[in-house]
Amino acid sequence: TFESGEVGGVGSSYLGDANGDGLDDTRVEGSVFFAPFSGTYQPWDGDLILDWGMATSMQAADLDGDGDMDLVAGHYGRDEAVFLPGPLLGPILDTTNAATVTANPNFGWSLTTLVNDGAATTVVYGGDNRVYVVDGLPPPGTSTASQELPVGDLFQPPTFMLGESIVSDGVNRLCISDSAGGGPEAVCGTLDDLMAGTVTEWFGPPLTGASRWLAVTPDLWAAAGPATEVNGEPLAGRVEVRGPNGNWTFSYDNGAPSISFGKGIALLADRPRNITWLAVTAPNENLGKPGGAEGAVYLFPLDVPPSPRRR
Repeated sequence: TFESGEVGGVGSSYLGDANGDGLDDTRVEGSVFFAPFSGTYQPWDGDLILDWGMATSMQAADLDGDGDMDLVAGHYGRDEAVFLPGPLLGPILDTTNAATVTANPNFGWSLTTLVNDGAATTVVYGGDNRVYVVDGLPPPGTSTASQELPVGDLFQPPTFMLGESIVSDGVNRLCISDSAGGGPEAVCGTLDDLMAGTVTEWFGPPLTGASRWLAVTPDLWAAAGPATEVNGEPLAGRVEVRGPNGNWTFSYDNGAPSISFGKGIALLADRPRNITWLAVTAPNENLGKPGGAEGAVYLFPLDVPPSPRRR
């Protein structure tokens, strides 16, 4: 159990195998936790602790092809993404070779890394309807991002917060969502496709209002709407899933309209048991624990379609 006022919101994320031991890791706020997990954790219990201000978004990947996992952490309040070379062993991270990439306001709000044939590219939401591309592991020091995706060709017209949610399937397929809901909910394709202004997949209705978060694999995707009505209750939240085993919807049904069910979602691979889990966060749910800590993460197995409206 990970406890934080922001657990499951923009304060937590699934990293994959950050330290290269074959187990999938996670982070809460500015702390990285190396699996396996057992017990209850606060953010300051992390195995690897960064400056918390750098960690509004985070991704672990081998950015330079040297076999060690590297880390990129975004902070939209600082308008920057910091690239930190591995190995990521903790608890003290060597930042002497860190690279800081900046751009326009809100740069670093959301990011994802694509790795294909040994080449790594990080795609960063830059605010003001702009999405930037950063190749590999930049050299130490500060630089300004200059390569952009032609989002104006992908969404017609682009709307506020376009690109706030950017995700990949872990290889080279990328999806960018329009968080305002005023146009297509998400467009997908390879990085080359999107750089050329070509959309190979388009997720529109019936996902209206479910455009804030998106998780993708080649044959399974999920979209969440934390600010949608469910049974007439505003802000209750819902998640829609489509995949090879069926299409279904999850929603929060206990009458608490403000818990933001679906504020974050992820598809997690349980390799030993050959199960794909859908993790759905509710960062404002009060579980009634001592100290008033809020935040919960719900897990649903997707290899067999769960019954609708389950929580």
